[in-house]
Amino acid sequence: MRYGIRDENTLDHKTWILCKNELDKCIQNSGGLYFLSLQSSKYGYQPIPKYINASDLDEKIANLQSSNDYEALNLIRVWYSLDNNHIPPRYTLRSLYGLKKDVVDQFWSVILPKLRHSLHGIHFDDDCDSLVVGQSITHWECLYAISHDDTQSHSRCIWSHRIFGDVNSLDNILADDSKELYYDCTQTLSIPFILLTHLLIYSLKLGKNAPDKKLLLNELLDYMSSAIGNRSLLCPITQM
Repeated sequence: MRYGIRDENTLDHKTWILCKNELDKCIQNSGGLYFLSLQSSKYGYQPIPKYINASDLDEKIANLQSSNDYEALNLIRVWYSLDNNHIPPRYTLRSLYGLKKDVVDQFWSVILPKLRHSLHGIHFDDDCDSLVVGQSITHWECLYAISHDDTQSHSRCIWSHRIFGDVNSLDNILADDSKELYYDCTQTLSIPFILLTHLLIYSLKLGKNAPDKKLLLNELLDYMSSAIGNRSLLCPITQM
């Protein structure tokens, strides 16, 4: 699945659309296993959807109006436009393609987090009701894949939790800013690691967003473990 997403598709907010299309191809064209997920300490990119049904966003807008959240209302009006030509009507997120670099940078650093907070909990994908704004692409992929596995034991999906065992090397990771590309959270494990009797997830340079990502990552780990079993992989951090 990790074929990568082109920059222009990211700028046009098509990351989930493309991932979903590839998942659908795997589901339709594979006779057996169609989904393999290797999950570790990265919760991942939390986008906002390119499309939201008009009825769902209108309800959210009404709630924001009732709470006098004018900043959130203004951001939604600037970045989402109503498309009445689509059946049913939907809102479309403004593309970043072709915009000035300072506008794009502001979107990623300031506007996206605010919109994600304002739109939190909105359902946006009619093919999988469990997908909501606030979850990561990885989370969406897992939920979508599991929801389309019609076998009783979810035998067409495999999930492995990659456990880093040499916890003494954590200081080196914490000191290396480049590791932020790979880690949202790190984990402290009880011995023996492979039995995994306790998991404590704490933040790594996440600022105010750390608690949300910790909770969401825990939710994803718990869901996948209960849905298709925890196939833990013990992996030294030094092999990264």
